[in-house]
Amino acid sequence: MGCPFGTKLATESFVTYHERAKYMNKVSMGLTAAALMACASTAHALPLYTVGSLALTGLSTSQSGNVTTTTSFPLSSPAFNNATPVSPTGSFTLVTLPATITLAGTTLDFTPSAAELATFDFTDAGLGTFTATGLVNLGHSTIGTSVIQGYGIEGTFTLGSDWSNAGSTLSASETWSLSQTGGPMNAISLSATYSAPSTLVPEPMSMALLGSGLVGLAAVRRRKRNNQ
Repeated sequence: MGCPFGTKLATESFVTYHERAKYMNKVSMGLTAAALMACASTAHALPLYTVGSLALTGLSTSQSGNVTTTTSFPLSSPAFNNATPVSPTGSFTLVTLPATITLAGTTLDFTPSAAELATFDFTDAGLGTFTATGLVNLGHSTIGTSVIQGYGIEGTFTLGSDWSNAGSTLSASETWSLSQTGGPMNAISLSATYSAPSTLVPEPMSMALLGSGLVGLAAVRRRKRNNQ
């Protein structure tokens, strides 16, 4: 006949070991789940958008008129209004850029009316939405037989789903460069730099007018003081 006491101890030891093993297994599973959740959270953390720019390339136009006086530029094949975003800086380097960014219009019209400004709008679900609100003629420069005409499109940028601050709205701008070599009746090339916040500054003439206006206001105030 075996020892009942010994059998009881053995049974209790087995039960204690079994319970301890179950407990340790639960702890291990809990730690593993927490680690997986932490990794998943890190993997899906979205970047915060602060500032950035990218170039819009790949566009062409059938227009061949004088680049300094012509304002309407129909976009032609193969890209039409599908610009290729390249050379990202700042926050744009933190995400994967789309293959193309589609402008709202198939003709770029550099006239300051709401209908024409809307042709520069674009929406990308990830990056966000640009809405044009104003136009600045940046003037032109001549280098040899090449003429480069510049335009600035002011607007707003509402951030898309790629960013942790999606839905926020910043100032933004498209700075367009239209280059023609050899004068009218020669091909015109198009390119743009998109920036958010906006990097546009008032054109020299606007600055001159602002300065003269401030001078005039100061003179009026001096006359008022003298008359008193």
